[in-house]
Amino acid sequence: MLDVFKIIMLPVALLGVSWLKYRGMEYVLVNYRWVFVVLFLLPMSLMYDLFFYARNWLIFRTNSAPDKHEEKVQRVQQQVCAGLMLLLP
Repeated sequence: MLDVFKIIMLPVALLGVSWLKYRGMEYVLVNYRWVFVVLFLLPMSLMYDLFFYARNWLIFRTNSAPDKHEEKVQRVQQQVCAGLMLLLP
């Protein structure tokens, strides 16, 4: 009898706890958005900004963007010419 109780009630209890956790998270996100913003969104935004600041600084310092400008322009010109050839009969 005790084994059947464990087999049936354990999954039901776990399901109930997971449902409460889900509903609890939903309640916090709906009614206390500032908690989500302060604890998650602001730090993620800061990390994103720092990453792109460092990336842009590195690209500027290595001057790789100006060196590849002509190559990129040539590639775009080739694509435009190829597109025009497809449009013209």
